[in-house]
Amino acid sequence: DGGTAREPQFLFSRLAVTLAPSARLLLTATPRRAPAAEALVVAFAGDERADARARGGSGPLRRLRWAGAEAHRVAAAVGPGLLLEEGEATEERLRTVDFERFGVLHFAAHSVAHARLPSRSALRLAPVGADDGWLTAGEIFDLVLPAPLVVLSACGTGDG
Repeated sequence: DGGTAREPQFLFSRLAVTLAPSARLLLTATPRRAPAAEALVVAFAGDERADARARGGSGPLRRLRWAGAEAHRVAAAVGPGLLLEEGEATEERLRTVDFERFGVLHFAAHSVAHARLPSRSALRLAPVGADDGWLTAGEIFDLVLPAPLVVLSACGTGDG
């Protein structure tokens, strides 16, 4: 990051953050807007090399057997868009996505919430090249995500 310190900013200082027990409840409890044309669905079941302790978690991450099936069901229910799964679900690929075209973002992957250093909290994606596969909160903050609905279908998303 070039060694320059930035003043910490919280996600809720830029966006409205809503916590709901389910997406269905959120959608029925909020005013209807014209739906966006497309959804981005990202699924990564995990790999045996991932250890959550590196990010402040509790240990090795098991494969998420149903992440792919979940992604396909969500993509089918929401409609046309972009489905990135397994080897396509990388930090590098997400940096090339035009998020403006998506009204729904759905991530089915492992997550780790780091209580002492929240910017180290992360979603687990496929590691490739120089990318370690951990999409950190700081990296997410730097993305422009205008979608009105973002779903994090991951363990630990309520922790931080």
